[in-house]
Amino acid sequence: MNWSRAKTILIWLLLGVNLIFAANLALVWNEDRQARAAALTDAVGLLRTWGVELSEEDVPDAAGRRSVWLARDQDEEQTLAEALLGPCRVEKPGGGMAVYSSQTGEAFFRNGGLLEIMLPFEEGPFATGEDASRAVENVLHGASALPKELGMTARQEGEGWILEAEQQFQGEPVFNGVLSARLAGGGMSFFGRRVTQSDGARLDAAKNAAELVLCLGSVLSGRAENVRVDAVRQGWIASAGEEGGTLLTPAWEVKVQNETLYLDLVTGLAVIPE
Repeated sequence: MNWSRAKTILIWLLLGVNLIFAANLALVWNEDRQARAAALTDAVGLLRTWGVELSEEDVPDAAGRRSVWLARDQDEEQTLAEALLGPCRVEKPGGGMAVYSSQTGEAFFRNGGLLEIMLPFEEGPFATGEDASRAVENVLHGASALPKELGMTARQEGEGWILEAEQQFQGEPVFNGVLSARLAGGGMSFFGRRVTQSDGARLDAAKNAAELVLCLGSVLSGRAENVRVDAVRQGWIASAGEEGGTLLTPAWEVKVQNETLYLDLVTGLAVIPE
């Protein structure tokens, strides 16, 4: 047989095998998707018998979610402190704390991304929350280690303002990743948690949606005779991880009538964020 013809036949045979393999993969994936959907429907139905009302459409897809460990970067912390305060003295008194101080102010950084920064600020008073937010964003303009536009909500406190922003990681909210700013008495301060946007190390996987619905049902079923879940939002809960880093655990924020609770998607347990 002519080698050129034989090579053509082999190529077509390999192409046919690959097509068959791809078709089988698609079939398996579709069957798995249908099985997961059926399991979710059954889980929601079981909750109903427990007196817990939850719409299947409100259940987020937790597939592929894993907890993420973000390393602490003290060089980046110093860069942030000096962007706001100028050249700083550095002290590390222990317990994971780093203190940066200058003639302008002080910055404290702790394990798990917690921070507090205080600096003078002579502008103001501000008539509106929008004006106060703009002033904060102007100060942050040179601090590349913090987002420039935090989408802060503002509330008045005496003659000053408190501004709060819920940060995100990979496009989803960090429920206890609130960064706040206070403008009062000729000063500006930042406090809360800083969430870095590095990739991090991926750790434990989340349970599937049906398992999580059953876990949620077990948390809610004993609370009242009839419980209605109003909304479920998927995001992260931050905590102090190893070596001072931040552990982000996938979580659901669950609105139940007049209550909000949080479900750890790895363990399936209700948790109280730090």
